[in-house]
Amino acid sequence: PPIKRVERTTEKLITECEVEYRQNRQNALEKFEDEPELPFYAASQSSDCPTAALLENLQAEQKTSGALLDIAKKELLPKDIYRLSITSKYPGDLEELIRELENNFPPYIKFENNERNLYKENLSQNKRNYFDIKKTARITIPDSERHFYIEFQFKQTNMFFAHIRSHSAYEDFRLYETKYNATKEAALKKKTTSSPEVKAKLALLKKQCEEKRDLCLRIHRNAVHQSNLYLMHKLLWLDDNARGLGRKPELPQGRYKHSVETLKKNYIVESYEPFDGTTAFTTSEDEYLNKSYYLKMIGILPESFDELGKHAKIHINKAWENLGHADIKDFDRITNMAIKYQDVVRSIQKEKQLMDNNALLNVLAQATGNSLKSQTGGR
Repeated sequence: PPIKRVERTTEKLITECEVEYRQNRQNALEKFEDEPELPFYAASQSSDCPTAALLENLQAEQKTSGALLDIAKKELLPKDIYRLSITSKYPGDLEELIRELENNFPPYIKFENNERNLYKENLSQNKRNYFDIKKTARITIPDSERHFYIEFQFKQTNMFFAHIRSHSAYEDFRLYETKYNATKEAALKKKTTSSPEVKAKLALLKKQCEEKRDLCLRIHRNAVHQSNLYLMHKLLWLDDNARGLGRKPELPQGRYKHSVETLKKNYIVESYEPFDGTTAFTTSEDEYLNKSYYLKMIGILPESFDELGKHAKIHINKAWENLGHADIKDFDRITNMAIKYQDVVRSIQKEKQLMDNNALLNVLAQATGNSLKSQTGGR
């Protein structure tokens, strides 16, 4: 063929090879979360080229080692407080974890006396229904007077995931609240509060605030109820094991002492309305939240599943329909336990309510005393 045609053919082949090379390279890179940097300093067992996960782990390990060396050898300390989340299934387990940590800490790690335990707060104080325990540990660098701090956040596992879900809603709430306050302040300065446009904008922002706040509260309340359902199932397991070992109930109505103690240590009061064991954990065609908690408990749904999501009810009911007879029977027995230990839960509620009322009376007495003092000129 003519020379010109050969040149064009060659150019076309080179172009096609280049396109193929770029495509293969792109496909290979997409297998990685991040494009690794050369030269590769480590390889996986199955490939000479390290995986993205392995690279990330190695890089994190190097950074950690470097940071520790900086702390130990140089006059460098973390500028911020490190935060560490530790999870467990029940509130009582969290308390035991804290004691275990304190007993096993090396001498250069000590908890400060600044615990924030929201499980001990009264319902009138804990308006967000947010539960966790926070403790700050002081880390002193060995053979020096330097130190830094780590904040330990002790959370129940299901609440850890609930708090992740509520975080974005809470951030939206704060954003709308800031916009509402700024709009209101600007309207007051300009004296335009009676303007229909301003009124409509404030009403919309207020509604958005309330919706996000209510969503946060609902997520947190659901997590508390879920925790109590798990607890009732634990009592079922404890009682079954006690009967299997031939132990007789020590308390009236077939109750076991160890189950009552477990209930008192781990039950979270949801409200001061008398607990009704016959309806608390039942389900129906319209109710699906208790179903979702049980499905999470037996591992059908992950703890991260959002039961308030748009299509959550459909997925939950579909998973429920596939349960076996034994699982359905097991779920129904949770209600039997709630009825059996109903009076114990009510006594926990009464005790918590009494403490709450006393706290409110003390606050009222203090406020009244301060008011009288200001009226009499502090005499």
